[in-house]
Amino acid sequence: MVNNALLNGLSDTRLIVTLRRSFIRKHRIKKETLEKLGITKIHKAEVVPDNVKVWKDLKKVVGLVEIERVAATEAEKIIKERPRLPRPSYQKPKFVPYFQNTCLEKSSSKVENL
Repeated sequence: MVNNALLNGLSDTRLIVTLRRSFIRKHRIKKETLEKLGITKIHKAEVVPDNVKVWKDLKKVVGLVEIERVAATEAEKIIKERPRLPRPSYQKPKFVPYFQNTCLEKSSSKVENL
């Protein structure tokens, strides 16, 4: 039996669940669980009720999400005030062939030795 005091304590709180890792190449059940919670993009936060059913779902994806417990009245305010993380910029690395660098270094060292 579940303690009623414990359940009453959970009713006035909410969980802010944020997806921190991608679910690409993860099991189908993990994808379905995240979609059921309404979390589909990385760094997206969702407010969910703090109850036993949600905790059972979160137990399946605990390695992919970040969980934060807050008061029910403050949950939406916290989500709105939280700054969105910028997307990481990707810069293509400059291509330099390996053999070109090594040949130049060897030839310059030979010239210096003479």
